[in-house]
Amino acid sequence: MGNAAERKQVDGLLRGLGYQTFMVDDGEQALETALDAVPQVLVADAAMRGIDGVRLVRALRETKFGRAMYMLLLTEEGDEDRLVEAYDAGTDDYLLKPVKERVLAARLKAGARVAELQAEVERDHREMKHFAAELAVTNRRLHEASVTDPLTGFYNRRFALERFEQEWAASSRSGKPLSCMMLDLDHFKEVNDTHGHDVGDRLLVEVSAALQRNLRANDVICRIGGDEFMVISPDAGVDAIRACASRLVEAVGALQIEAPTGTVSCGVSVGIATRHTDTTTLAMLMKAADEGMYRAKIGGRRRVAQRSD
Repeated sequence: MGNAAERKQVDGLLRGLGYQTFMVDDGEQALETALDAVPQVLVADAAMRGIDGVRLVRALRETKFGRAMYMLLLTEEGDEDRLVEAYDAGTDDYLLKPVKERVLAARLKAGARVAELQAEVERDHREMKHFAAELAVTNRRLHEASVTDPLTGFYNRRFALERFEQEWAASSRSGKPLSCMMLDLDHFKEVNDTHGHDVGDRLLVEVSAALQRNLRANDVICRIGGDEFMVISPDAGVDAIRACASRLVEAVGALQIEAPTGTVSCGVSVGIATRHTDTTTLAMLMKAADEGMYRAKIGGRRRVAQRSD
């Protein structure tokens, strides 16, 4: 601020109006104090020593905290060029010297309203960001629920078809192999009829865990029906898919759970298919795996089969 008498006068007026003040002697101190204390209101003299009031306003407006300050510039009457420069720099208002208490109080009251509006905008912005984040989480959960089987945790038929289309397109672009498996539990209806659906659900959960443990890391398994599963196997040729399917048959066949009605187990029949040059559509690949599964059933169950077997 200007001379010591002016600084003392304005400081006394501000304290009399109930403000806590930080009084400094020059522009460099003003900038340092403003960045440290982050006041709501800055009252600066346009003709300060060192960094003048206009340069101070411009410097603070370039900071995160300074953008929210209400800045009032004190100037001499008739200094229109300096006022234009001050507004360009980002000052909110100006006050002619010598400062009068009533006018200062009125300007600060207006500044308080502006500061409150800015605070409300910031609160609204934070609330909107929080709401958007919560909405994004909710949407992700809803999407997961819409494509996930609640019992096994595997993806459902809807997801399986969408994912298979993506893998088909990727295989078409890269020329890499693409295979799939269709799995059907053997005599699962008898498990439900004999031991009850609760036991059947327990068995499904155990079977699902065994399947997951014996798949490759990039295989995608989906539950597409009551006791039917599909496995999408990117970058897997004929030998790889058959070896993986054999592991699944062995793992499921070894499972046993205890129920009040006795020991419960089941097997699985697996049909496999790999994309070839004559497999021109995704539907053809899925149908080939499905037909392989029925061949496994007809051939005695608990085995792996292809359509051509």
